[in-house]
Amino acid sequence: MLHVLSTQSLLFAAGLRPTPAQATAVSWILKDGMQHAGKLICSGMGARMDSEPKSWRIFADVLYDFGTALDFISPLCPQLFLEVAGLGNFAKGMAVVAARATRLPIYSSFAKEGNLSDLFAKGEAISTLFNVMGIGAGIGLSSTVCSTTQGKLIIGPLLSAVHIWGVVQEMRATPINTLNPQRTAMVVADFIKSGKVSSPAELRYREDLLFPNRLIEE
Repeated sequence: MLHVLSTQSLLFAAGLRPTPAQATAVSWILKDGMQHAGKLICSGMGARMDSEPKSWRIFADVLYDFGTALDFISPLCPQLFLEVAGLGNFAKGMAVVAARATRLPIYSSFAKEGNLSDLFAKGEAISTLFNVMGIGAGIGLSSTVCSTTQGKLIIGPLLSAVHIWGVVQEMRATPINTLNPQRTAMVVADFIKSGKVSSPAELRYREDLLFPNRLIEE
């Protein structure tokens, strides 16, 4: 309720008369409401994320970039603003839940005894630092090459491709120290061949993050 009232107040402060401000506030709140709907739907998939945190983390970032892409194209169809922006926020809501849910098993794989909270704190600090740097760079882009929709449609996919590539490399380098069906199949196969039990660090670059069932079937 506070969010609805504060949004309306900001629109009044921006100089909108009561009627358009109220209509805009309702549209904006509905758009944000779609994000909450996405969060609720994704929260029901938490058990799957425990088993495949790397794949879900990649999926979360792809989903977030899809939502951002819808924001980019919204000026091209202003008559469908609510639908396009709402769908974008729905995707972002699912992405936020998936990213947060996979954070714990990923951080746990780097933890020594009893320092998980410290890892979380350092990870959040690094995240915040790069977010601030990204905001600064984004402001620079938005006032130069991305000042038009066409510029955003060119630069946006390039940034998204770099983002997804970085996340994939990140997930490939992470040694998850719990067993899931794919890692179990790899451990069993290695043991049958060599009589040796592979460590998480040895398995990490061999995992198929997109199609894990393919290796299990083999």
